[in-house]
Amino acid sequence: MRRVRRARAPTRPLRPADLICFASCRLLAGVWRRAPRRTDVTDHERQKAEELVSRLELAVGQIFPRDGGNAALLATMIQTLNGLRSLLGIVRPH
Repeated sequence: MRRVRRARAPTRPLRPADLICFASCRLLAGVWRRAPRRTDVTDHERQKAEELVSRLELAVGQIFPRDGGNAALLATMIQTLNGLRSLLGIVRPH
């Protein structure tokens, strides 16, 4: 009979990244492992995603005024779009 290890209490508070890992991991042979990422994206899908993200970036850049309450909102929107680009593997043209 195999012994089951007891889960230890986390030594630090959970972060959002921990929750994402938990959601994307699966139980294989009694061990939690990260599920393989899906990488079969066609060139057409990648191009369409690039176009949509670029349109969102343009829309964010047209929001005025950029001070006060809008500044924090704009910063969050830009960070979110950068994260989306990273997740989709879309490189920003320079």
